[in-house]
Amino acid sequence: MQSIRETLCLLVAEGYLNQHLKEFEELLFPPLYLCTSCGRLANEEELLCLPRKTEYPRSLSTVKEDGR
Repeated sequence: MQSIRETLCLLVAEGYLNQHLKEFEELLFPPLYLCTSCGRLANEEELLCLPRKTEYPRSLSTVKEDGR
């Protein structure tokens, strides 16, 4: 995957999500940062407009795997 410098919001607006779903998901897990503007989660601070380190106590990667 090429280096991405845009925020997740911009990627969605440009259609990246629809064309590259698997690669987009890789930008989300494990969710380490929360955008305080739109509520998106990402694994890199630079992918969000107003990032804040998450304080969620358990890994959401297990949520993704077992659906809970």
